[in-house]
Amino acid sequence: SPDKGPIAITGATGGVGGIGVMIFSQLGYEVLGISGRKELHEKLLSWGASSTSTLDELELGERPLEKGRFGGAIDNLGGRALERLLPHINLWGNVASVGLAMSPSFSTTVMPFILRGVSLLGASSNNCGIQLRKEIWEKLGSVWKPKNLDRIQHGEVGLEGLDDVFEKTLGRNSWGRYLVKI
Repeated sequence: SPDKGPIAITGATGGVGGIGVMIFSQLGYEVLGISGRKELHEKLLSWGASSTSTLDELELGERPLEKGRFGGAIDNLGGRALERLLPHINLWGNVASVGLAMSPSFSTTVMPFILRGVSLLGASSNNCGIQLRKEIWEKLGSVWKPKNLDRIQHGEVGLEGLDDVFEKTLGRNSWGRYLVKI
C-alpha cells in the first residue's frame, strides 16, 4: 500500500518499467523512476514518476541491511541493482524481479528477508492459469489501465523493421515500446 513508502522502479524507461511507473502513480503511490539515461528523466516525470534518479545517484551502500527507503520495488535489471535495492526495502515490502537487463545473477544476504520480512517475487506469465490471467486482464483494462498509455509508445514498426528496433533496444537507443503493425 502507498503508506509503506515509495515504489522504486529500475529500468523505468523501458516498456515494463514505464507501464509500472504509470500504473503505480495513478494508484496513488509515490514512484521513483530509476534510469541510467538522464536524458529520459523528464519523460519519466511525464509518465507519472514523482522523482527520478540513476542507480549511482541513489548511493545505495554496501551493507547487508541499510536504512529502509522504499515500500517496494519493481526490478527490471537484476544483478547489482537488485542486490543493492533489497537492503533498502521497508518492513514487509515486496520486490518484483521481472527482468535481467543488467544480469541474470545476483548475490545477497538473507537479512532483508528474515529481519524485515521482505518478499522477493518472481514473474512467470507463461505459467499463469487462465483464471488469474482473466483477473489481471480485467484490471489492466480498467483500474490499472494507464490513462496516458500512448505516451510510452516510441513508434510504430512493421515486421520488416524489427531487426532495427532490436538493435536500438539492445544498444540502449530506444525507450518505451514500439507498436508492431502487421
